[in-house]
Amino acid sequence: MKIHDLLKNKKFLYGGGALVLVAVVASATYFSSGNLLKGEVPLSSPNQQITPTFACVGTPNPVTLVSGKATVTWKVSNTLNSTISYYLWSLPGTSSYSFPTASGGTTVYASTGTKTGTVTIKYGSPQTTATLNCSVVVQNQAVTPAAPTLSSPANGATGVSTTVKLQWNTSSGATSYDVQVSTSATFTTTPIVNFGLVANFYNILPGDNLTSNTTYYWRVNAKNAAGQSLWSTPSGFKTVAGAAAQPPVVSALNCSGTVGVVFPSSCQVVATNNPTSYDANGPFDGMHINAGTGVVFGTPTAAGTFNSTIIAANAAGQGTANFTMTIAPAGQPAASVAAPTNLILDSATPDGANYDVKLDWNAVTGATGYNIKASLTHGGPYVMVPMVWSLADGTISATFLNVAPGTYYDVVTAVANGSESANSNELAAVVGQPQPQPQPQPQPQPQPQPQPQPQPQPQPQPQPQPQPQPQPQPQPQPQPQPQPQPQPSTVSTDCSMFKDVSPSDPDCAAIGFVNSIGAMTGNPNGTFGANAFLQRDQVAKIILVAFKLYSDQTNYCNGLPFPDMTVSDWSYNYICAASAEGLVTGYQSGSDKGYYRASRYVSRVEFLAILLRSLGDALPSNDSTSYADVAPGQWYSGYAKYAQANGLFPGSSLNPGAFTTRREVANILYILYKEGKLW
Repeated sequence: MKIHDLLKNKKFLYGGGALVLVAVVASATYFSSGNLLKGEVPLSSPNQQITPTFACVGTPNPVTLVSGKATVTWKVSNTLNSTISYYLWSLPGTSSYSFPTASGGTTVYASTGTKTGTVTIKYGSPQTTATLNCSVVVQNQAVTPAAPTLSSPANGATGVSTTVKLQWNTSSGATSYDVQVSTSATFTTTPIVNFGLVANFYNILPGDNLTSNTTYYWRVNAKNAAGQSLWSTPSGFKTVAGAAAQPPVVSALNCSGTVGVVFPSSCQVVATNNPTSYDANGPFDGMHINAGTGVVFGTPTAAGTFNSTIIAANAAGQGTANFTMTIAPAGQPAASVAAPTNLILDSATPDGANYDVKLDWNAVTGATGYNIKASLTHGGPYVMVPMVWSLADGTISATFLNVAPGTYYDVVTAVANGSESANSNELAAVVGQPQPQPQPQPQPQPQPQPQPQPQPQPQPQPQPQPQPQPQPQPQPQPQPQPQPQPQPSTVSTDCSMFKDVSPSDPDCAAIGFVNSIGAMTGNPNGTFGANAFLQRDQVAKIILVAFKLYSDQTNYCNGLPFPDMTVSDWSYNYICAASAEGLVTGYQSGSDKGYYRASRYVSRVEFLAILLRSLGDALPSNDSTSYADVAPGQWYSGYAKYAQANGLFPGSSLNPGAFTTRREVANILYILYKEGKLW
């Protein structure tokens, strides 16, 4: 007799309410006798016992009632192919019946539910009995769901955000939805299409590229296993006019908790530019986000790591960021993190009647974020303050713009996976007193001039009068300029390659221009990000490329230009080149003295200093008057006068401490190009 490999007992589960087949195995004794045939395996002993395996196989689940009945065909699989002498089927929905030599039968059901029965098998010699459990799920025939009803935004709504949340009523029996958005009421233009949405809403994100002051139409259908509904009645809305700043999410991007334990209140999403609401896409088992405050709350129900998209919204649109929630199993504590130390007031720079305030503190190992809290009284209570922070050389820095004079009591906490530390030392920040500022470029200082002294004369003679001496004005040193090079033949004002810039955008030509000369390219997702701030390393590259001062084939570095840089930094060679050209320097005073701080955002006046050193034009005196918020005698007063005279920063105010955006830099370079000042 041929002997096969032995199989262990198994349970078969087909997911989603599918057929459950349980093989109950019986034993039989087989004997080898005489000469073995080819492929047979000799038994180790005359009475060795082997275990054949049988399985009950039915029509794939689930089975649907059609016209009041569902038909299931059964059979028994036999892994050893041994002769089965008798079946006794006792299955639900029918009376018991037997098949002496058949391998299966057919059963008809007239009701829904899980149907479970048994099959008794007699086989082998000597005869052995095995019993199998068989089950099948019977369900009603699926019905196509009705078309959803659209609920928000209301039909005809105006002033709607370009990153609006579309919502509709759930459709009974639906398992997913499709949504379309178009500028055409008949959806003949290429629409925004999203298929297979499980929730009854869809958050339009910046990458969907809705434009301001535009009418859009949208519709939704519902689907299940039976098919899909008709499209809903379309609804229309008009987006907000203007280009107010969207609210970027700046903190609380990672939080942690424990199954069954109320989530820590320290997990709060913070965004700038006055967000009016918060929301989230993604799995939030047992969790919620407060739409007004951004606090994540609830009691987790499942352990694991859950990734979501946090959304902060205002009238101009939405800011988004990835959010990770790490939930430990019940009984395991969430991660803890140490409190920050050495919170200090780094500087307070005049900004009109107010000040731009910079705070520093020591970085905390393992921290994924920080919260700044302020109070008007010693010891609190403290209120969380939105901020954008950066890390350089172990120090965290955060800058707050347009702070009114006064005394503020500040603390900072660290966050690691949602666990918030204790407060740092309390800082009494006195805003309104002059603070030493790091300067982008040291300015020459006027030297006292010797005055002529009257000499004694043997006879009375008219005495020479002291003559006023001209005082040198601080001026930037002229920088070596590159040899004139031919203007690129590929200059273009086409901005169509960016998903977030339309041909009707007033900045389209400038953005297309800087992209065509390689000075400012887009993001990996196909967007330009016109409102994003620029960092010091990015500005160095942009200026070098725009003025044709850089070659990829040249190594500009002779050692590290600044102690906070490494050869592995992407901007290493660019910053070496900019330093060699005299366009950038390290900070000259304060805690940052000697460092470059490549990742810090660049203020408007810092950008002007780098730009105008590259340009080489004669600059007005630092005693010049220009913008309403720039006083004569500031180190940047000459730069400001040049910017105003040439329309680089339009308007009556410069806002010198404001961070420079990609949009502003693109327009400034385009202005200089049109005036013939780039090459």
